[in-house]
Amino acid sequence: MYKVLILGGTRFVGKRLVEKLLVDDCEITIANRGITEDNFGNSVKRIIVNRWDYISMNHELGNNEWDIVYDFICFNAFDALDSCRVFKDKIGRYILISSQAVYSYSDVALAEADFDPSSYKINWRNRSDYEYSEGKKSAEAAFKQMSTFPVTYVRFPYILGKDDYSLRLDHYVKFISNDIPIGVTNLHSKLSLISSEEASQFLYLLLDRYDLEGPMNACSHDYITTEQFLFTISDALNKDFKISNIIDEYNKGPYDCERSWFMNNSFAIKEGFLFKNINDWLTELVLRK
Repeated sequence: MYKVLILGGTRFVGKRLVEKLLVDDCEITIANRGITEDNFGNSVKRIIVNRWDYISMNHELGNNEWDIVYDFICFNAFDALDSCRVFKDKIGRYILISSQAVYSYSDVALAEADFDPSSYKINWRNRSDYEYSEGKKSAEAAFKQMSTFPVTYVRFPYILGKDDYSLRLDHYVKFISNDIPIGVTNLHSKLSLISSEEASQFLYLLLDRYDLEGPMNACSHDYITTEQFLFTISDALNKDFKISNIIDEYNKGPYDCERSWFMNNSFAIKEGFLFKNINDWLTELVLRK
């Protein structure tokens, strides 16, 4: 039985991961601010902590040991540094939920080697002082260059699910259902996606994979163009979509990209992980909205 610490863990992919770990009879501790309620009852332990304050992290977590830490709420180099200090000699391994955002746009599928945290110059700024992508790059770099324990960086693309609190897919469903034109920069840009179920399953299967360290791309098979994405939604709703070349904050699609931005998951497949095709789950998800 593994002792598992989850930083975050009460919403979306984190919540699904906890459910899977409980079936596996893991001893789970959830550490967060205690704001979002969960339905896990007495099956998990809870620690109230400010993830973004070293003193709080060290006081609440520094006297414990865990086999594995999953971190959903590490957003910059300072967060990573705090973990390196707090968990030194106290954990078996660390799984950082990172992002495709570490990569730049590309017309070819992005592989793990396209961003190397070992050589990246760490940007020591607060979370509010730079974009999400820079925060994730610097977080990976800080772990790679400073941690004394093994770290796996899971790079997810956009994650979609019925319990997605960002409501990004809902934006498209609302606009198409109500005949509102959607702002689109490039209909032919290629995107990677993954479902929340698939993402949580990937993280769960990493539990026993102590041999895997460093970056891993995790995404559904193939890619989908913006146009194909819109057609999938409109077909599911039996409504035509309308697009607008005049783009503003109101009509711009949350997944809109001016250029292609998609990942290669061949390394994960080589290591035995399985992924669905995007069309295997996207239509069903739209119908459940």
